[in-house]
Amino acid sequence: MAAALGDVPLILKIGLFRNADQAAEFAAAVRGHAAALSTTNSISATVSMAAGEAGFGGSTRGIGGECIRARCLAEVAMLASVARREAPALRLIGVGGIFSAQDVCRRLAAGAHHVQIATAAMLDPMVAIRIRKQLATGLDGDGIQRTA
Repeated sequence: MAAALGDVPLILKIGLFRNADQAAEFAAAVRGHAAALSTTNSISATVSMAAGEAGFGGSTRGIGGECIRARCLAEVAMLASVARREAPALRLIGVGGIFSAQDVCRRLAAGAHHVQIATAAMLDPMVAIRIRKQLATGLDGDGIQRTA
């Protein structure tokens, strides 16, 4: 595989791990092969309709956006801890529920090296420009001064 890739970095898109042990096993397996892990941007769940019945015939769907923010942030923190031990060169791309400069700052503080915006960009194509302007002013999006 390394010969086929040449100098192209291999980034693996991953889902949620059941626990840190499972994540450690995965990180050890990809150490030296993958350059980065792109964390989950959706969580599989059954959708409940307004009247309480299961939507989509009870089939699970990928749920994204702000409602998965906390879970995805926790996953980045756990993966950062695991990667420091198992694969220090592995970079993390924080994804899932990122809508503001504050979200970006929190992902970076949790251990992400990069962030990716998905659902927010579908809802607001200018979101990345807004976030970039907020970060350039030293504010985290809620008007709170960022610290280095």
